[in-house]
Formats: sequence, C-alpha cells, structure tokens
Amino acid sequence: MDSARVEATNETTFTLEATFTLPESDQLARRNAITLAAAQSVVGAANPVVISLGGLAGLWLLADNPALATLPVSSFGVGLALGTLPAAWLMERVGRRIGFLCGTAIGFVGFLGAAGALVGGFFWMFCLALLIAGSSVAFVQQYRFAAADEASALFRPRAISWVLAGGLGAAIIGPQTAIATQDILAPVPFAGAFVAAALFMFPGALILSRLRFTQPPARHAVKQGGRPLGQIVRSRAFLVAVFCGVSSYALMSLVMTGTPLAMVHAGHSHEHAMLGIQWHVLAMYAPSFFTGSLIVR
Repeated sequence: MDSARVEATNETTFTLEATFTLPESDQLARRNAITLAAAQSVVGAANPVVISLGGLAGLWLLADNPALATLPVSSFGVGLALGTLPAAWLMERVGRRIGFLCGTAIGFVGFLGAAGALVGGFFWMFCLALLIAGSSVAFVQQYRFAAADEASALFRPRAISWVLAGGLGAAIIGPQTAIATQDILAPVPFAGAFVAAALFMFPGALILSRLRFTQPPARHAVKQGGRPLGQIVRSRAFLVAVFCGVSSYALMSLVMTGTPLAMVHAGHSHEHAMLGIQWHVLAMYAPSFFTGSLIVR
C-alpha cells in the first residue's frame, strides 16, 4: 500500500512539473509566443479604433442620411473575412514572418487611406479603405496559430493563451490613443485616430521581425500529415465550429457596431463611447488567462 502511494505521489509530482516546466524544445515556441503577444497588443490596438469610431465617422460623413453610418465598420468586418484565405495562402508560400510583415503594410495603407478619406469627406472611399484595413486583421487572427507552430502538445494551449492575452494591451492602447488623437486634425473629427492606427503598424512590424520559425507552416503540416480540405469541411466538428463562430461573431458585431452610436445618441460623449468599447474588448480577452487550462482539460 505504501509503495503504491509513493508511486502515485511521484506520478502526480511528475505531472505537475511537466505542466509548469517547459522542455528545451519549447524555448523557441516560448520566444515566439511572447513576441506575438506583444504584436497583438500593438497591431491589434487598431481594431478598437475602428469599432469605436467607424460608425461615428460614418455618421459625420453622412449627416443628411445616417442610415448607412455603420457601413464602414461592416466593411471592416467583410475585409477581415475576405482576407482570411489570401492571408493563409501567402503565409503558406513565404512563411509566417514575412506574411505578418505584409499584413502590417496592408494595415498601414488601409488605415492611412481611411484618414485621408475623412479629410476629403469621401464616404465610399472611407468604406473601401476600411475594407483594405480589415483584410490586414486576417493576418492578426493568425498570430495565435503561429504561436502553436513550434510548440509541443504540452505548451501549445499556453502559447495560444499568451497571444490572446496580448489583446488586453490592445484593449487599452487602442481606445486611449483614439481619445488622445481624435481631434489632432481638427476641424475634421476622428481622422487623427486613424492616422494613429496606421502608425501602430510600424512598432508592430519591428516586433514581428523578431519571429523565428524552423520551417514554413506548409512544410510543417505536410510533414505531420493532414486531411484534405473537403474532408474537413464535411466533418461535424467543423460545421459546429462554423455555426458557433458565425452566430457569436454576428452578435458581437451587432453590439460593438451599434453601441458607440447609441451612447452618443443618448447624450454620452465620444470619449465615453470609446471607453464602452474598451471595456467590451477587455472582457473579450480576459478569459485568455484560463483558456489554456480549459484546453488542456
């Protein structure tokens, strides 16, 4: 009996040590995860700027016809959806690091174009610019998966959690920067915040340039083996994931797109509307601290 207890205790101790101690092979994965979390904080900070100000800027551009005020934010979301497959295709051929750097370049063009459209008073150009900027977010969405590329099965959930936790930084940096810069190009409102969003891409690119991968994702996947895309699409797990993603993302978009307009209409200031989005994004990423543990379980 005593020897069985000793063996059980040793086994438990080994399991706990394995949980909290990274093997030598995960040192690169740890480095990449920290780098991607930092990039998430900076590059991802542009997203709350669009969510909090896109509808208000659309309303300002369409003072006589506010029915399409939220179209710029919708264009941003459509750009994200349209950019998903091209972003994956590009990184399959040039690798994660160069692909992510291309994403920051696209984001810079899109956000700077949005600022220019506001200065010129061009609503449809504003929508197009945010469509382009949204496609750059498709690269940001890949950060969490890139963190898992070099990680062992033990560290992979924690690597994903670390990157998602970087969104907490984005939730603070984005809205606070928007509050501070929204009027720097007065009398045109909000344009300064989109210039700031474009400038986020420079430190983001500098951070992402420090990424290192031992092999491109495509070769890594082929080496490990994988299922054909058609088989994946027909699987029940895929269909459930798509249904949950579409329904939850639609609800989130409804809340985030309409909230700033509703708050301003109710008499709140633009600053309060941006703070409302800030707390929403903080709540989005706060579960990152225990997501990894849930995945392991």
